[in-house]
Amino acid sequence: MRTAGIVLAAGQSRRMGKDKINLALSGAPLGSYAVNAALHSNLDLVILVVRADDPLRWLVNPPNDRLIITRCSDSKLGMSHSLRCGLNESVDRGADCVLILLADQPLVQTEHINTLLSVFSLSPELHYVSAKDGDVVKPPLLLSSKVYSVISKLEGDVGARSIIRNPAYVGEQISFEKEVFYDADTPDALLYLGELMDSCKEIGFP
Repeated sequence: MRTAGIVLAAGQSRRMGKDKINLALSGAPLGSYAVNAALHSNLDLVILVVRADDPLRWLVNPPNDRLIITRCSDSKLGMSHSLRCGLNESVDRGADCVLILLADQPLVQTEHINTLLSVFSLSPELHYVSAKDGDVVKPPLLLSSKVYSVISKLEGDVGARSIIRNPAYVGEQISFEKEVFYDADTPDALLYLGELMDSCKEIGFP
């Protein structure tokens, strides 16, 4: 089974007011954390979806043959378009499932990615395996090739969570700690994440 991660890093950062994936967070650019977690996981490929004009100054991760950069020309039309760009690249490379990650969720770790992959490898008949914050499904989210055609028809900022809401699709939801899902949508959120990550380093956590 061939697995591909899709790291969505082509957002417009409207709530932040500036390109957030370039912003420093605990010693590294915000966007580099999700890429690093994906590259250290059991994913066969990591598809990084960026804006067409992104100079990639934030991409400080060492070169890796598994990392494929996909420039999405219509990313400004919404997340669904960025997701479609990543999906098309994944299909071209023979992926049997895709695992969607957001570049502004720096606390998603390699172990979380591998947990979702492990569940799917044991139950490949599932349509999806999702992370869950309490009762709410959130990225990262693994999707089987069985739902590729559905993803390709999404429009605007409609995300793949619409699949989870459809009772026609069968999946499994895995609970993770609430901190895993913190994202950096605003300056205050970025500041809080930085303080949280710095405090974890002080007590010996990665």
